[in-house]
Amino acid sequence: MIFNVKELTNILNNIAAFTAKDKQIPGVMIDTTGDVVKICYSDGRKHLIRETNAIKEETDPEGKFVVEFEPFIKIVGHCQPFGNILIDDAVLTFNEKVIQFSVDSKILVGETEDGEKEYTTASNKTMPLPYKQAGADMKSAILIRANYDAIFDATECDTWDIAELIGYMNRLTVEDGKVAYISAPWKLGFVNNQAYVTAVPIETEFKNNIQLSTGPAKAIATILGKVKNELEVDDICVKNIDNNYITFFTADNKFGLWVEAAKGNKIHVENVRRYQSLVVVHKDENGDEQEIPYGKYHVSIRKDLLQDAIKTGLNFASSDKISLKFNKNEDDELYLAVKVSNSSASTGNENRITVSDYCEIKSNEINAKDITADEFPVSLKVMNDMINIIKSEIVAFDINIDENGTKTLRLAELDVEKIPVENKLAREAIGLPEVTEEYLASGNAIATPVNVKMGYRAKTLGLIQYTLMQKA
Repeated sequence: MIFNVKELTNILNNIAAFTAKDKQIPGVMIDTTGDVVKICYSDGRKHLIRETNAIKEETDPEGKFVVEFEPFIKIVGHCQPFGNILIDDAVLTFNEKVIQFSVDSKILVGETEDGEKEYTTASNKTMPLPYKQAGADMKSAILIRANYDAIFDATECDTWDIAELIGYMNRLTVEDGKVAYISAPWKLGFVNNQAYVTAVPIETEFKNNIQLSTGPAKAIATILGKVKNELEVDDICVKNIDNNYITFFTADNKFGLWVEAAKGNKIHVENVRRYQSLVVVHKDENGDEQEIPYGKYHVSIRKDLLQDAIKTGLNFASSDKISLKFNKNEDDELYLAVKVSNSSASTGNENRITVSDYCEIKSNEINAKDITADEFPVSLKVMNDMINIIKSEIVAFDINIDENGTKTLRLAELDVEKIPVENKLAREAIGLPEVTEEYLASGNAIATPVNVKMGYRAKTLGLIQYTLMQKA
């Protein structure tokens, strides 16, 4: 039986990622019973199966053979090409209770007239790999109890762009020990991290919820990335089975994975609902009320500048907890001051970040505060974790303040290309013309009302993160 070494290496690396935190691995099964040789893994709770391009020979036995994982991956690790040495195929010869694993090391000796490279065998090495029949003992029986065919049941499954799904899973698995949700009814991916909530809007239509612990989800994202490259596939099928299991498989059935779904927590769901429902009620000049999400302050800031200020603060400050402050310079331009102190050095450090855009609903109350009269307590570490996930050049730094004075931050990706589109639609809805250069030059231009700008803000956001602003 002849295996391609690179293919076999990739398969075993996927199993290694799948079992990274497992204390015991029951082994790996080589299934030669059909026309195609398959590599299978199961511990009773999660399964992985992968078809290979192995070439079966007439003398090869038919059956299901179990080998220990560690010796298997170790032997394959010793069969990797290096330098000018080429190792492409491995020959597996099944003897009684032992597989002889043999590879030729080849060196380049020249090229043919057609430009093809010519190699000659320089050495050969053979290593023994003990095996047993699947089901010979309780440990190996685990591998044949798994219903691998059930992984490929495509009834009511979703087809995802594999790169898109990997992207969502990677962004929801920053912290271990949490539960990542990809919700079909909400069209939202979300996770409750230790000090903040991450939510990712999803445009793709799908019907199967994905609910996984962040550790397995991270491993699956890694495996799917490798499968995409190895099998050259763009799509992956996903199915939720009774909210107990999730399957991932390619449409050609060459790869399949079955994993337990994580148990959901109502507190996680309610937490996201609560953050999403925070609004400020605005009354316009006619007395009509409008609910604006995070409608107290909407600030737009360059991500790189904010990220640099936070990292500088972390390196300099003696305390992780600080209060952010907005001020205005001599030109009346708003800036965010990230000011930290170091008690041991008896000095302070202030980083001023110019604000790209700013909106605030002005209060009619006597002595009402504006943004420069307020302070915003944050944890630098939490802010650093949040901003590291964001990809957009401009971030939305939006603040909600409830009737009890509790401040909540919505830190989000801001799609600047959507802003003029949403602005145009919002202006049309209230009878105002589109903002063009000609319109601005007319001398009669009417600015978009602040409450209207703040109203369409949510439609321009990508990944969103929420956190309570705790007192410093």
